[in-house]
Amino acid sequence: MTLGPAASQPFLGWSPYKPMLNVVNTSCEPWVESFAIIGQLQLLRCMISLKLSSSRKVLNKQGMLSAFCSPFSSIYMRKDSPPFLSRCMSIVTISQLSHYVFDPHLSTLTCQVKKGILDFSPTIIGLGTFLKQFHPTYMVEYIQYMGQYVQAVAETAVIASEPQKRTIDPASELKKSTFWLMNFCKHMEIPKDLFDSCLPPSLFTVLQT
Repeated sequence: MTLGPAASQPFLGWSPYKPMLNVVNTSCEPWVESFAIIGQLQLLRCMISLKLSSSRKVLNKQGMLSAFCSPFSSIYMRKDSPPFLSRCMSIVTISQLSHYVFDPHLSTLTCQVKKGILDFSPTIIGLGTFLKQFHPTYMVEYIQYMGQYVQAVAETAVIASEPQKRTIDPASELKKSTFWLMNFCKHMEIPKDLFDSCLPPSLFTVLQT
């Protein structure tokens, strides 16, 4: 079954994701660990940029400022994109949501893998940095695909009126996927109109329950 174009509505619900997630759940972990490391380095660059802010004029003259002062928006390489890049990255993201739980007290996702390095913020920053190395279309499509998933899970949560044996808890998955997308867009400074077009405002309330 197809998931449809990036901007389409998820008419088939959550079921099309199941076979893909079974395939990529473990095989993509090295990718995610790499994103987390990239994100940690980006956060370190942000800290360095704050320290260097007083020396901005000197660094500008020396041509050394670029990536340090705006690491999230910097382009570090120029490569042709792999096939189906944005779709693949959305599936990788969805496959990793099971590693997190939403903590309402800390208002963040916390990683359940105690020995891992998959902290929430570095991972989404690393993923965003990776996508930014390619044509902007792929970033837009990734957000649209994630918006598709959030809406598909929301539909599943609504129709799940009777207790069933499920591989995921729709209510928990809805919170995690919504929070992931909101914070990804925040860190990557995604325009509000794009964000609003992918995530209905009514879904924001799920993070308050």
